[in-house]
Amino acid sequence: MKEEVVDSAGRLMVCGMVLLALTVACTLMLILTVVLDGALVAGGVVGGVMLWFALCWYAVPYRLLRRAAQRRGPSEADDGADSADRAERPDRTDLLIAGADPPERREELL
Repeated sequence: MKEEVVDSAGRLMVCGMVLLALTVACTLMLILTVVLDGALVAGGVVGGVMLWFALCWYAVPYRLLRRAAQRRGPSEADDGADSADRAERPDRTDLLIAGADPPERREELL
């Protein structure tokens, strides 16, 4: 149940971020087209802003998530901890929000 909730929340968050980025792009395009008297320059500025959004909201977090998964390594895959031990561990569900981990890795993080 927890895994499904985390997966759904991650997907909804990504959809919300994409819609927010598109809203910012359309608004910026509308304003800059009027201010700069040309769609070519406005398109270039909007393209740069969208590239910045993609890097900051998707590429950097994905890279950090991958790096954290590599640091944990396979030694923590199944340490035989029961639910009482898992309750004492820090919650790692924030790593699942991006939905980038394969299903077998998600099980060990929960």
